[in-house]
Amino acid sequence: MTPPPGSTSRAAAWRARGLCGAAACVLLAWGLREDVQPDLYFHLAAGRWIHAEGLPRTNVFLGLHPEHPFVNHEWAGQALAWPVWQVGGARALALGKIALAAAAVALAASAGRARRWARLVVLVPLAVVLGPRILLRPELVAWLGVGLNLALLHRDRWRPRPGTTLALCAYQVLWANCHGTSVLGPGLVLAGAGGAALAGLCRVEDARSRWTRAWAGARTLVALAGLQVGAALLHPYGPEASFYAPWRRLEAFLRPDDERLSARIVELTSPFDPLALGRPEVALGVAWALMAPLVLLAAVRARRLAPAGAAAALALVVVGLAYVRTLPLVGLALAGPTAAVLAALAARAGALAGGPSRRAATLLAAGWVALALALARGVLADRWHETAEHDARAGLGLGDFLRYDEAAAALDRLGEGGDAPALVFNNFGSGHFLLWARAGRAPRPVMCGNLELYPPSHLARYRRIMEGQRPWAAALDELGVDAVLLDHRVETPAFLEALLAEALLAPAPRRWVLVHADGRCVVLRRAGPGVAPLDVDGFARAALARTFHDERPDDFAPTVALRAVGLLPAWGPRPIERLHLARLLERLGRPGPALALARRARDLGPRFVPGLVALGELERRAGDPREAQAVLERAASLAPGLASPRVGLGQLALARGDAAG
Repeated sequence: MTPPPGSTSRAAAWRARGLCGAAACVLLAWGLREDVQPDLYFHLAAGRWIHAEGLPRTNVFLGLHPEHPFVNHEWAGQALAWPVWQVGGARALALGKIALAAAAVALAASAGRARRWARLVVLVPLAVVLGPRILLRPELVAWLGVGLNLALLHRDRWRPRPGTTLALCAYQVLWANCHGTSVLGPGLVLAGAGGAALAGLCRVEDARSRWTRAWAGARTLVALAGLQVGAALLHPYGPEASFYAPWRRLEAFLRPDDERLSARIVELTSPFDPLALGRPEVALGVAWALMAPLVLLAAVRARRLAPAGAAAALALVVVGLAYVRTLPLVGLALAGPTAAVLAALAARAGALAGGPSRRAATLLAAGWVALALALARGVLADRWHETAEHDARAGLGLGDFLRYDEAAAALDRLGEGGDAPALVFNNFGSGHFLLWARAGRAPRPVMCGNLELYPPSHLARYRRIMEGQRPWAAALDELGVDAVLLDHRVETPAFLEALLAEALLAPAPRRWVLVHADGRCVVLRRAGPGVAPLDVDGFARAALARTFHDERPDDFAPTVALRAVGLLPAWGPRPIERLHLARLLERLGRPGPALALARRARDLGPRFVPGLVALGELERRAGDPREAQAVLERAASLAPGLASPRVGLGQLALARGDAAG
């Protein structure tokens, strides 16, 4: 039976809408995740400073090394983010990041001759690979720049027209002033020039004309790359800021003895690291990268991708495999060629079968849409990325996990008596928030994640103190620190144990006093007149009566709507926050309340292995030894690879003499 006229085109249109909607759901799911990194707070603080005072040239943010030169290579992104924040707050910034990510994936998928359905199919894996980097950070400008270069040059068949040259050079100026990876722009263009030259060499037999043909294919791309380099140099901080990323790599190579933090930053680990490969999006990106030679060769042989485009894509894949952080480059580089190969294979299969089957196409599209919706639901549920420390939840806004409002308020109260501390020693992760939330008020922090704000020796000293190396007390005296703020959830070095031992166990007179504690931080102050210690018993009672954030209803319309259609599971109470407080209460010498909270956490997450291990250790020390054995055996049965389930919540193990530093 012949289908009615127009029915085939209508069916194709509906399939395209379904595929587009599925890809949008995956992209939105990643964008809606509450995964704000602390860098955002620094960018907002810097943007506020730029609008009020102009471009900073020295360290105007921290309490130490005010004379240290500061090359703010991301100043334009910060200057743009601050007014957006003022107008629409965190939700405006989050919607902006989703828009930038959507533009980047759409442009990248168009960089190859392919039918619309093939481009839409590729958007789903591309959104998954790019998803973890859809963050409120200026690097989204880089992903958009890569997509824009690939899309426009593919449209021009890698012979850039004047309009393309003008557009790419204009964007290069913005890119260079927003993020330090702008070298990727001229870099991929030069790689394309190499591919075009190689293609010219292979097509001509005569040696003299061979080189002429090679240069003819590459010269416009070489000229474009030169113009992009010139555009990138239009930066108020000079060449060091224009090409910040390669500059830092060269510096690390030339000075390998510098104490740097890169080895400890998760996003700078290799995607081939076994722990990284355990994350689905990393495994997908690595598998895609390993297929790159076959995909690019097939796209070129099918005449759906120019050799210059294949060379540029291959160069991006190589760079993308350097770190987990750069893995999105793999997806951006291969999205268009993969779509082209899929379209070519489908066309050949249709020709061999005597024409495409409309029913088969509809079934395949429906299956792909179902898979995409399942992926979106898994991302929103955030089961892939939860850890013993981090209980992320969907929703637009600044991450609850990285806020220190109660501790910042406690620092403000310290100054109400007229004897305000001048300098606070803080853990690495809280520094950005303090700079943003406290707007320069004393006490100022000594540490934040922007390593450019201080010399490497400062980081080395910080690490020695955090590791509890003696004499840490003398090091604090030398710095002039009179308050300490530490996040007890994720950074639990010997220094934290030593400080609490000094404040709670050391004989009088004690040099440090615990003045504040909450679910995230502890704040200590040098002992002195009018410094009142925290009522630890009152804090323990309040912890047992506390209403946790996962017990409060969600009133944000988008996430409520997602739950209504089944895309976002109900949150429900989770154990992690309770475990943080239980760990702190044990450190504060209150094992009874700690045990009660750990038991509640076990009831909420009976299969959550870190919670079971924590409870087992508490039961062994302060509860029922037989119950401890049963709980630890349960943890071992759920995690057979667990080397030893006897991992404590954290004891005050330093002797009083050691605690004094």
